Amino acid sequence: MIKPAKTVQTLLLIGLFMSTNLLAIAQKEYSLAECIQIAQKENISIKRQKLLADAAKSNLQTARAAYLPRINGWVSHNINSGKTVNFEDYSYINTQYEDGNLGIRGDIVLFDGLSNVNSVRQQKFSFEAALKESEKLSNSLAVQVTSAYLSVLFATELVTITENQLLVSKDQVESTRIFFENGRMAKSELLEMQSTAAQDGLRLTEAKSQLSTARLQLAHLMNLKTIDRLIIQRPGQVELTRIELQNPEQVFSTASHLLPRIAGAKYRVKASESGLAATRGLLSPSISLDGVYYTRYSALGVNPMDPLGEYSYTNQMNDNSYKRVSLSMQIPIFGQLQTRNQINQAKILAMDSKLALELEQNTLRQEINQAFTDAENAWSKYIASSEALLSVQEAFNFTRERFQSGLATTLEFNISKNQLSRIESELLQAKYEYLLRSKILDFYQGIPISL
Repeated sequence: MIKPAKTVQTLLLIGLFMSTNLLAIAQKEYSLAECIQIAQKENISIKRQKLLADAAKSNLQTARAAYLPRINGWVSHNINSGKTVNFEDYSYINTQYEDGNLGIRGDIVLFDGLSNVNSVRQQKFSFEAALKESEKLSNSLAVQVTSAYLSVLFATELVTITENQLLVSKDQVESTRIFFENGRMAKSELLEMQSTAAQDGLRLTEAKSQLSTARLQLAHLMNLKTIDRLIIQRPGQVELTRIELQNPEQVFSTASHLLPRIAGAKYRVKASESGLAATRGLLSPSISLDGVYYTRYSALGVNPMDPLGEYSYTNQMNDNSYKRVSLSMQIPIFGQLQTRNQINQAKILAMDSKLALELEQNTLRQEINQAFTDAENAWSKYIASSEALLSVQEAFNFTRERFQSGLATTLEFNISKNQLSRIESELLQAKYEYLLRSKILDFYQGIPISL
């Protein structure tokens, strides 16, 4: 028999085990690759673009189906009453009878000025462009997620720096309080130091708010409903190493051949050119092949070989069958200038697609140049801040020792501390700015984004 105390203890252990597992699940840490993967899977814009690609594929299938013949059949059975025409001898009768007819007709275009051929090409290039545009959105989202991910890392480190600054200020408040109580400092010094600590507390609140905003932005890109469970992996100490950045023109040359945004624009040019060729084909004569099979039957039918005998519907349909095969040509002469206007519209679309391609190339070149310039500036700022941090840190340590010995004023301490805080923030900002821009340049060259 299990004792009640033992049962309670067992239940508590089970509950503790389950809560620990749930907490572990809830606190899963997401890597940059996982964040990008989730965002690309859940992003609504990408889902919509995939639907557009499906629609473009359907249009391609429709264009290819234009090569196939059109075949239609019909069947009709009628019940007649009253005065009508007897189609067997074309006499008027006044009676009730039944008759019917059936048939099938098919036609196929043999030549249409290559309109169908170019229409298929147009839809094929449009489908390829839609696929590339879907890849373009995925790539753009990967860069956005990377930027948001690094923003979270930056804000996290900024919170740590601000917390350390607040701890220093609180320690100095206590030192100042002791000096004041021992008559070695004026009360104004204590009040000023307390004000400094309060300002550091405010900066910490702002840093935490910045972290929450960064996490929220990342969650939105991942299409998450809440940020409560969004915890990203923090790589070890992110140290920068100087890498030789490729010349912007070299990066552009590589990117213009690799990136789907350029390939998609090129497919749009090909699609518009094929559309123009298809429209011009409307000016050409078209040749088509047409075939018809027709037969009929009637209750009034008379067998010409046995006028008094029975004449079944089957025999009537065999005797009354009609077949025709025809080859026809249609020559456009004047169509109210509609074809000419369609050609002009197609020319405009073709020219616009070429301008869109040029604009996409110029935009890409500008983005690469900007990323290269930003990376160079961030590295220079990082090096300058790193060198400045050593001297500023040493100066602050010296000022803090003098302050704790009562040889430096609160004003001197705050100036030194604020200078250290500014340099640390600038160094942190430069580090992540360089990291982001260098990753973007790598991405333009087909190198996957990773930390």
